Amino acid sequence: MFENILSQEAVVERLRGEISGGTLPHVLLFEGSRYSAKLSTALELARVLSCEATANWNCRCSSCNRHRELVHTDTIMLGDRYFLQEIRVAADTMRSTRSVPGIYLFLRAVRKLLRRFDPVLWEGEENRLSKVASSVETIEETLSRFSPEGELPGEEECRSQIDLVVQHAAKLVGVLPREGVPVQMVRNLSAWAHIAPQGRAKTAVLERVDRLQEGARNALLKTLEEPPENVRFVLITDNRGAVAETVLSRARAYRFAERTEEQAGEVVRRIFRVEEPAYRSLREFFVRTSFPGTHSPRGLARSFLEHVVEPKGAETYEKLKSIEQELKAAGGEEWLHEFLRELLSAFRAILRTENARRPSSAPDEPALEELPISLEQLERWNALVRRSLQQGERFRLSVSSILDSLYFSMRSG
Repeated sequence: MFENILSQEAVVERLRGEISGGTLPHVLLFEGSRYSAKLSTALELARVLSCEATANWNCRCSSCNRHRELVHTDTIMLGDRYFLQEIRVAADTMRSTRSVPGIYLFLRAVRKLLRRFDPVLWEGEENRLSKVASSVETIEETLSRFSPEGELPGEEECRSQIDLVVQHAAKLVGVLPREGVPVQMVRNLSAWAHIAPQGRAKTAVLERVDRLQEGARNALLKTLEEPPENVRFVLITDNRGAVAETVLSRARAYRFAERTEEQAGEVVRRIFRVEEPAYRSLREFFVRTSFPGTHSPRGLARSFLEHVVEPKGAETYEKLKSIEQELKAAGGEEWLHEFLRELLSAFRAILRTENARRPSSAPDEPALEELPISLEQLERWNALVRRSLQQGERFRLSVSSILDSLYFSMRSG
């Protein structure tokens, strides 16, 4: 069990011991940085708890078969994540390898998004769900042609079908609730948890638990106070400090370590089949290989900063519109957050150099020129960008509203 989880030995050994010893809690908090395998571990835990045989990754029992393809109804998923990054990277892997592991990687990446549209979660909101029904249906119909047990379509048709899935996935991401997980979904989750499982156990996975609004958080707490015997709740966060104390007090925490550059390289080689990865982290790998725009988020961030420091009238207006359009075309809010993180990286780079100059790590990206920025300005801008990032992630604010507000706030000081 947990053979597919790389570089998180401490968490894996702890979970194995608690499962074998019968001491696994009903509420678990998986905390740690992005790309540290928190969701993958939660889904593997769900498979292990439901397994009817050996619990090994390659177990062929009917329960494990459904869990591997993320279609088992005893698991439910809520919350936000970096959907399009993962789907696009998995799509590239499947195109290039056309292998069974590549098929599983792509199926699972897409279904992590599709499971957010399970009808049980949207009970009482059927009108909203109907708006995306055609995209969900198209994706499911296309995925049925990519069974790990069957033959793939021809290479050209396969690429066309993959592109179709990615296109409709972007539409689904665009209609996810902007307020995070709505209170009605949490109530529907509670109702689902009190229905007997089809198999041995149920697992509910709630990502970005730190983003829960007060009503949703209170509804969740009622369920966590007396969780059903055969249900495990796995709460996931990148920011433990933002999780309410009332939630923390009801969960056992598991800390996922940030992967080293060497460990990240191993993941890229073994999971994504890139033979000589030149990436310092998994975030860099995901961002640099999955952004579909003309420029990278890093390049857009640096261009934005240059126009803040030295605006050029109509040219600056056109540049801001161009940045906005690229981010929207790539997937909207998900890429806005990466753009803001790249701005923070640019600030750190300036602070590390005496003359505000740092060579780019990629030849196709502009280097930071010497910019007339005072330390006081830099500190103020850093705070503004961090606030924009927090607000954007918490409330799913639009690309245009964040960019416009940030630009004029930075220019004002």
